[in-house]
Amino acid sequence: MPKKQPIPDKILESFFNDIDSVKNKPRFQIIVTGGYLELLVNTLIEHKCESNGSKKFNYANKLVLLHEIGVRQKLIFDSLQ
Repeated sequence: MPKKQPIPDKILESFFNDIDSVKNKPRFQIIVTGGYLELLVNTLIEHKCESNGSKKFNYANKLVLLHEIGVRQKLIFDSLQ
């Protein structure tokens, strides 16, 4: 099993810079945030699941899968749906 590496600070900095670049446009903020959340969910699925068959699942199914394997807590799960 590969050694776990911390999340680079550049990722969070990039997220906040992207959000800040559209600070006067709330609809774009939602789109940018949704894109980052989807990338995060896809990355978690790739690292936690052994099968490559997870690529055919939609976003909601991936959230359920992460919940079922215990990656996320119920409170966070409810707020993301």
